[in-house]
Amino acid sequence: MRSAYTIVTTRRFQRDFNELDLSVARRIMKKIDHLAAHPELVSQPLRNPPAGLEGVHKYTPGVP
Repeated sequence: MRSAYTIVTTRRFQRDFNELDLSVARRIMKKIDHLAAHPELVSQPLRNPPAGLEGVHKYTPGVP
């Protein structure tokens, strides 16, 4: 399913993600794809975002 939303990750995420076991990485990608398809589940807007990033939200695993 294609989404109108884009998931943007940090360099640290990319570095850590590349070190994961393949089965764990697949589970994470499945969750990321789910969040892109259902952005209403990401409820933490960035506080004091830089210009141009207004309306951007963050997702922290394990945080309701």
